[in-house]
Amino acid sequence: MKMAVLVLIILIFLYGCGSTPRWVKTDFNQQQYERDTYECELQRSQYEGPRPDLPTNIAGWNFYKRCMEIRGYSLQK
Repeated sequence: MKMAVLVLIILIFLYGCGSTPRWVKTDFNQQQYERDTYECELQRSQYEGPRPDLPTNIAGWNFYKRCMEIRGYSLQK
């Protein structure tokens, strides 16, 4: 019984590690995706800075995520 539970826990852990989130869009085009990610990263780098309410990495991620969502992408896990 203990062995079965241990195997199940390991399988769940491995499944979670194997699923990488990715950006998807209904009319996905690799060239457009690369352009959009570049532009959002560029805007993020210009936006990021010290903010008293959020650590920089969280503020930057939220900005980048919103930029991609505005362009029609959603993060699929």
